Amino acid sequence: MEQLLERNPALRTSLTFLQIAVPSRDDVREYRQLRGTVEQHIGRINGRFTEPGNDVPVHYLYRGLSQRQLAAYYALADALLVTPLIDGMNLVCKEYVTVQQARGGSGVLILSEFTGAAVELPQAVLCNPFDVEGLSYRIELGLGLATETRREAMAAMAEHVRTHDVHSWVSGQLAEIATRGIAA
Repeated sequence: MEQLLERNPALRTSLTFLQIAVPSRDDVREYRQLRGTVEQHIGRINGRFTEPGNDVPVHYLYRGLSQRQLAAYYALADALLVTPLIDGMNLVCKEYVTVQQARGGSGVLILSEFTGAAVELPQAVLCNPFDVEGLSYRIELGLGLATETRREAMAAMAEHVRTHDVHSWVSGQLAEIATRGIAA
């Protein structure tokens, strides 16, 4: 975010980044240190780019949210940034796609290429979260996509999510077991 705001001053008063961090493992020293580091970065970015009379560019919520609250954020968000360095399927991006499609939204999904979901949702704007500068450009690219392009990508991703649910997965697993002749 810092590099994006540095490179594109027009975004300083028009872009709001919301980081939701659900408390986890607060009893682990490294997690507490990481939280402190994140909060320091947010303070520095807000101090550097907040104009008098304007809102801060980065909002930080360190708490869990109800499904209803989370769905409201998904519905309102122009983009969702999911950037784990390594991850499994990552259901957050699928939740966002589902809510955006249900609400007729034109959001854009910016997704780490290191998630399992990146294989399933290639219409997302894929990014490498290790490349911080490149990530800032991918965010800018995603935000700049035409509304129709975003809607088409969202529709394709939502269709995939709808047709590739847990029931589909179980059916596929059972079919594979049956094909191999393994007794269930």
